[in-house]
Amino acid sequence: MTLLVKEPVIAGDDVVRNGKWFNPTPEPGSRYVLVSIAARCNRGQGQTCNLSALSFKLVDSSGVAHNPSIFLAGVPGQLEAGEFFGGAQKSGYVVFLLPEGDSALVLKYEALFIGGEAYLSLG
Repeated sequence: MTLLVKEPVIAGDDVVRNGKWFNPTPEPGSRYVLVSIAARCNRGQGQTCNLSALSFKLVDSSGVAHNPSIFLAGVPGQLEAGEFFGGAQKSGYVVFLLPEGDSALVLKYEALFIGGEAYLSLG
């Protein structure tokens, strides 16, 4: 599978807040960020790849790995988990809750079923 971060990290507090009224507001000193990801399945037409937001972590400058915020509703463009076929592409946002002011971020991808991992610098 080929992974690509499509855009810079996007500030997401307003996007998450406008999604649904019950989405949690970040604690003071924290913020939501959206990372736009595209993945292409490099397998043959009869084969499939799987992708899930749970495959990603965002590592901050202090070395802490943050899991995605997956229990948010109404956030447009969120990455939908699932299977897709060889040659196809899947894309969307993965939402993370991070400390404010940290821009030296590294996206970690860890395949859930096949193994292997990759790191992409975001800042």
